[in-house]
Amino acid sequence: TAVEQNGLALEFTPLVLRQDQNIVLLAITTHGQALEFASNAMRQDTRCVNLACVQDPEAKQWGAGKDEIWSDDSDWKSEGESDEDCDEESDEDRDERDKRQKTIP
Repeated sequence: TAVEQNGLALEFTPLVLRQDQNIVLLAITTHGQALEFASNAMRQDTRCVNLACVQDPEAKQWGAGKDEIWSDDSDWKSEGESDEDCDEESDEDRDERDKRQKTIP
């Protein structure tokens, strides 16, 4: 898919796809800045923001949390997460990404 090849293609997808966590995660896996084009709900999703940050630390500017303040490096993570959590992709995220890539045509 276009989103799989270039996450920024998320900008041109229908809203229903920009609200789909699997599509958004696929997009931000290939290009963290694609978070800009995700739905507000996905931009509030800590997992989406964290994964986008792993791909591109600058992507945190597009996160829009309810209780979180995304203004600086210490605030954009959810409570209880350390910097180490965002420095590399977790095994769970990697496995899920691989599974999504195999199932999306």
